[in-house]
Amino acid sequence: MLAAAMVVVDFLVGVVFRHWFERMDDGEMGKENYIGRQVDEDILVFGSSRAEYHYDTKVISELSGRSCYNCGASGNGIILAYGRLLMALQHHQPRLIIYDVNPEFDVMLTDNHQSLAQLKIHSETDRLEEIYQDVDPWESIKMWSNMYRFNSNFIHNPLCLLKPMPQKWSPDQQRGAVLQKA
Repeated sequence: MLAAAMVVVDFLVGVVFRHWFERMDDGEMGKENYIGRQVDEDILVFGSSRAEYHYDTKVISELSGRSCYNCGASGNGIILAYGRLLMALQHHQPRLIIYDVNPEFDVMLTDNHQSLAQLKIHSETDRLEEIYQDVDPWESIKMWSNMYRFNSNFIHNPLCLLKPMPQKWSPDQQRGAVLQKA
């Protein structure tokens, strides 16, 4: 009986958090939603904070004549970038991908569980399972729990809906002007 109650609670909490997550359109969660569902720019920039803050999408757009979007994320490297690329490729084929290589995150041995925390929310995305397996073979089993997928955002998600976070991210800040669509 207790096991059945735990399964029901897990399922319901997962449904509520999925609903909240899908409604977020600002902050880091808004950026995740945009990349996973809407990004359609010709040029996508990936990498750590160097990519996030040092690649000006408006300049790239002006020089290339193509639209550009910055998918970079502070404190993350190739694991999160590859996951975000897989999410974007489910609905869009960019013309060019720019990846800013950072040895601290891409070459040296680091704890990649931080990247998984952001990718767990997108467990329905094809091929993310291989990333989970590469980082931690136990992740596949943990992902059976709907609550586990959202555990790193347990407090953050409801707070974003009640009181939007300061605008760290907005599509206009990350997206260069669309000068030409092919």
